[in-house]
Amino acid sequence: MKNRTMKKIIIFIFVSLVLFFACEVDQEEPGDTTPPSKVHLIPHLGDAGDTILLTDDNNGIDAEYGSDVHNNIRIQWDETKLAMDGDISCIEIYRFCEGQNDTAKCIENILFDESSAKCVDTFHDLSDDETVIQKDWSYFIIPYDNAGNSTVSDTVTYQLIGTPGLQEPANNSTFSITDTVNFDWQPYGGYSFRILFFDEDGSLVFADDTYSDDEYSLSVLEFNPQLDTPYKWRIDAFGFVNSGSESEERRITFIQNKVD
Repeated sequence: MKNRTMKKIIIFIFVSLVLFFACEVDQEEPGDTTPPSKVHLIPHLGDAGDTILLTDDNNGIDAEYGSDVHNNIRIQWDETKLAMDGDISCIEIYRFCEGQNDTAKCIENILFDESSAKCVDTFHDLSDDETVIQKDWSYFIIPYDNAGNSTVSDTVTYQLIGTPGLQEPANNSTFSITDTVNFDWQPYGGYSFRILFFDEDGSLVFADDTYSDDEYSLSVLEFNPQLDTPYKWRIDAFGFVNSGSESEERRITFIQNKVD
């Protein structure tokens, strides 16, 4: 009898923990059968440097540097209607691969937050031998309200290509403004490339495109850096529609005269 009692207690504790850490739906409104508002996921609107209005924070689904092996994918949605609902509890994020495995998998379960309408897919659930690049990854989300009602969003898709492998300059390099500076990288599958310079706050200050596959020279860029001001730079690679990748970011500073 004691063993049965102990087993019941253990099972009760286990179920309680599962319910505690699961998507929290507290059934505050048992009579509520109205589902959450339909959510609009933001498709890929373009890339930083396309226009002064587009940034890494507002351009919809996009690549985000994760490692030299592959980028992550960041998805964004419009949370305005959900915030107006006033009773959203949590959001589940689903991913599936177009043309290979159409079974959607829940990759994240997050509490609703009016100030954050995005999620980054790091592909942590895939094994090391599963290829991430050159595949069409599609996403949708399901928000739940406090009564357990849910609705399914629309779907957005993005394809990652190989991450540009930066060669030089090294991170935290310092150059005289008169030095010849070459920005080199390994292309790894991009069809066109863009060099971007950001200030320390992350604001874009200069961007330029090239169809060359592995090098920029500062001498041919119409970029006039401020002296003694650190910049962050990276290379973005683009494929066909809704595809691309970002390199790591490196820092660089230009001075009047470099003392050896």
